[in-house]
Amino acid sequence: MRLKSLFTLLTLALIALLIWWFQLVDDRPAQLLTGEDQHFVDVYMRDLTLTAMNADGKPGYTLRAREFNHYNDRDIATLQQPVLYLEKDKSNWELSSLEGEINDAQNQIVLHNQVVMQQIAKTETGEKAAQAGVRLRTERLDIDTTRQLATTDLLTQIDYRHLSLSARGVRLDNLNGQLELLAEVRGVYAIP
Repeated sequence: MRLKSLFTLLTLALIALLIWWFQLVDDRPAQLLTGEDQHFVDVYMRDLTLTAMNADGKPGYTLRAREFNHYNDRDIATLQQPVLYLEKDKSNWELSSLEGEINDAQNQIVLHNQVVMQQIAKTETGEKAAQAGVRLRTERLDIDTTRQLATTDLLTQIDYRHLSLSARGVRLDNLNGQLELLAEVRGVYAIP
């Protein structure tokens, strides 16, 4: 019976010695494993309406979007179904697309995926005219909101009454009321 007790005592002493030795060897603090995501949405809005004022204190543009997502590690927020209204005296435009991005630090909005630019014609009293203005369709449009300058270098379809044009690249300077077709302009004028 003494041999059995001695064997049990030696086994317990050996286990205690091993535990003490492992504590000496691994003296670093225990670290918890965390699944921290470095890329997440920090601002989310539905049915966003944003009105930005210009230097004169008047609305420079109004932006509406079905969904607004800003990520913590980016300066750019994504937009779903954005609609941008540019207004300057009698030159008013509605720009829309399926997707977009806004960079408030650079005063830039990018619309992409089925972009439509529609000129909103107004009467002398300021009401919407019955007849629509110029309509442009493209796949991407870069807008400088401070200068109300919209540009693209992609193929653009332009429709106005009986005139149908296509151009590679368009530049809309809304403050000066100028629309430029940049290259490869082709068109058809057909009276019904």
